[in-house]
Amino acid sequence: MTDEPLALDTGTLDAAGAARAGSSWLRLIAAFLATTLAGVLLAVGLLAAIQVAYAGKVLPGVRVGGVDLSGLDRAAAAARLDASLTALDGGHVTLALGRQGIALGQAALGRGYDTETMLDAAFAVGRSGDLVARASDQLYAMGRGTDLGVRVRWDSAALEAEVARAANRLDRRPTDAAVLLDAAGHFTLVPATHGRQIDRAAALEAVAELLSDPASPAETTVEVHAAPVAPAIITEVARLARLRAQWMTAQDLTLTAGADSWTIPAANLPRWITFTPDRGQLRIDAGGTAAEADVAVFGDEVKVEPKDATFLAGKGGVVGVLPGVDGRALDVPGTIRNVGAALAAQGGGAPPPTVAMAMVSVKPALPTEEAEKIAPVMKRISVWTTYYQVSERNFYGNNITIPARTINGTVVKPGEWFSFWKTVGEPTPEKGYGPGGAIINGHTEPTGAFAGGLCSASTTLFNAAARAGLELGDRINHFYYISRYPLGLDATVWMYSRTSYQDVSFRNDTPYPILIRGIGSLGVVTFEFYSVDTGRTVEFSKPIVKNYQKASDTTVYTTKIPAGTTQRVEFPVDGMDVWVTRYVRDRDGKSIHQETFFSRYHRITGVLWVGKEPEPQPSPSPQPSPSPTGAPATR
Repeated sequence: MTDEPLALDTGTLDAAGAARAGSSWLRLIAAFLATTLAGVLLAVGLLAAIQVAYAGKVLPGVRVGGVDLSGLDRAAAAARLDASLTALDGGHVTLALGRQGIALGQAALGRGYDTETMLDAAFAVGRSGDLVARASDQLYAMGRGTDLGVRVRWDSAALEAEVARAANRLDRRPTDAAVLLDAAGHFTLVPATHGRQIDRAAALEAVAELLSDPASPAETTVEVHAAPVAPAIITEVARLARLRAQWMTAQDLTLTAGADSWTIPAANLPRWITFTPDRGQLRIDAGGTAAEADVAVFGDEVKVEPKDATFLAGKGGVVGVLPGVDGRALDVPGTIRNVGAALAAQGGGAPPPTVAMAMVSVKPALPTEEAEKIAPVMKRISVWTTYYQVSERNFYGNNITIPARTINGTVVKPGEWFSFWKTVGEPTPEKGYGPGGAIINGHTEPTGAFAGGLCSASTTLFNAAARAGLELGDRINHFYYISRYPLGLDATVWMYSRTSYQDVSFRNDTPYPILIRGIGSLGVVTFEFYSVDTGRTVEFSKPIVKNYQKASDTTVYTTKIPAGTTQRVEFPVDGMDVWVTRYVRDRDGKSIHQETFFSRYHRITGVLWVGKEPEPQPSPSPQPSPSPTGAPATR
């Protein structure tokens, strides 16, 4: 060996060194990549292992509201949250307006934790997004931990309802000004007041904001705002209306109908007045029940009854028509409208108002046109005549002829009931009636009743109605049978008072009016019925007589009549029960009416008076004269 330096081929050395150096860097890079890949694979494997190990559980490091849920399944995580988080439903939110406040219970609002949403977020950590995102979230949670925020829920519908309820209590409705009538009949003014209305949308938003913050205090207050609400009727409007009403009712009111007039005192008029809100004003009207009552009292005074057209009958039947006349009736609503218009025109210092009453025309039930149309085809449909003896028993015929003439010309309209007493009226001396016969306690009293004897008219009328085929109403037989009447078809009438009487009645159940012609003359009474022939036929059965009781006769000698004369006081009348059936059929033979009339006639014992001379009166026996006082006794 030598100490000389070794000579090198620098060019060759440099190339070889460079080659060696490049190879080293490649190896270093490869080693790094290999190491990194190995680390990644290790991390992936580790993360995958963790995912497998925590399947169905919260990954490590995940907290919700500071509550660690690592490794817990969903049920356990929910239980831990429920046990660890402070309850949110124990307080109140108060809506306040000035000094008023309405508390809303948070429990009633359904406030609480949204546990399901929080659990969904906790389980999503490390399990959502791509692989890198999942790995990053998982590593972050494992390294530094992931704390998720608390989620709060509430019932939106309950919140809206509770806010609306509280707002309704805080609202204040405006009150309109009004005019009222006090007990003394004076108009009084009620001033208006303003109202307020809570801003519900703003209150709802503020409360929702508080509820959504879990850190909100259990007891908190929300200041609400209210907008003013003006009344529809202001005080000044009502004040003017009161003044106007006072003018309208300051003077008496005069109502007129033709030349007649009536006065309603001014003191009554305030009760007629009503005030009605109308587009910011108070409309003043006259009317109501008080007005109707005040006006209606004049109804009977101004009423004029219509007169039906009637038929003129002669011996040959209906010979003409007497025209009907319209009536009138008070139109209460129309009159009140007239009064309202007159009062509305009143001003301060105006003269008292005079108002014409409103009337309505009342047409007769049988107008002239209808009567004229029917008259030519009317014919006599029935007739009945009764002959009687003119005597004191019938006030010498007057008690029979007067009701016949009163009924004469009566028209019974279709569907109308006829009443003997309502047509004839109460018999009075002024009408020409007098005392007549009556059956009293089973015996005949020749002059025992006022207007006695008019049963001849009622029986005759009943038989004419029965033979016209009409619907029959009231009818009763006499106490005993009277031979001038058809057996079982007599009809008595009597009247004790206007509310206690026996009537004869029938109804016109045909489509046409019926004219009754009453003909009364001494000893005979006749009733004829005229109408359009409907083809009705009337048949009566032969009377069925049972329980026959033969009457006896007695002779009584009396000094009540001259000697040698006789007077029949009571005729003997046999007693019996009688049934008579009436059959009424239409022109086709179909039954219209069928009824059986029952009559119970009592037996009457005859009484014949025979006049005799009065018995001589015996002479009085002589009476001894009394002895003078102090005289000596005779021996």
